[in-house]
Amino acid sequence: MTTLQSGVLLEIEHVTMAYGATVALNDVTFSVAAGEVHGVLGEDGAGKTTLMKILGGYLPSGEYSGAVRLAGQPLALDSIKDGLRRGVALVPRLLAVFDHMSVAENATMARSETQRRFSLSRRNVDKQAEEVLRHWEIPIRLGDQVRDLSPLQRRQLMIANALGVEPVLVVLDEPLAGMPDGRSISGVVRLIRRMSERGITCLCLARRPVDATLVADHITVLRDGALAGQWRREDFDEPTLALAMASQRAYDPEARARHGDFGERSGLLDQFRWWIRK
Repeated sequence: MTTLQSGVLLEIEHVTMAYGATVALNDVTFSVAAGEVHGVLGEDGAGKTTLMKILGGYLPSGEYSGAVRLAGQPLALDSIKDGLRRGVALVPRLLAVFDHMSVAENATMARSETQRRFSLSRRNVDKQAEEVLRHWEIPIRLGDQVRDLSPLQRRQLMIANALGVEPVLVVLDEPLAGMPDGRSISGVVRLIRRMSERGITCLCLARRPVDATLVADHITVLRDGALAGQWRREDFDEPTLALAMASQRAYDPEARARHGDFGERSGLLDQFRWWIRK
């Protein structure tokens, strides 16, 4: 695990990214402390998804300006595979697990990719998955049928897949989305807090203030691609956060379709297609 004297794991400095005439991120600068849960709050179009793509390698480093550093070193990625090897794992919003695959196969896809091995023995896959599920206290059994898993278990399985690469940074896109009740929300929050307590830095993207305040130590608000403010846990106030994130742009119903949405449109399968192309 990376230990930093400064206490800062992730530094984002003057990052700007545009899709044609639309500026998705406009000179964004903020830092994330090692081991904290940091919320990034904003409406659709605020720049959260673009930030996730940059941090995970989905957008290559040459496509945006500014600097990103991880543990004090430049984070210049060409693919999601590069991100995984540097210890950055992504968890998309869509509950994207594969029903036709086993629990173990779903839990070890990312790890198998970093090992450059597309075909592992069933015994090794089961062993690796069991270790991750046990270590992180995720109540899913290898013998469970993926198609029968609850929304909470599906989210936990996706997070287990990210944890299998032993990351230093996990970026979660709306981790509470799709959770049908308080028990499910609590289960996800407890797992994220456990990750933080064990030294993994978590960046949680959210569209609703309540989702960010439930889990985060600090919150950064993005509005229309720019930094709109930052708050510590003791200063969280949902009406204030909602006001800070309110967009000033004219609504563009076609923007999302043009620029894509990593959580809804990509999921795990498109991530792996990206890896294979790279």
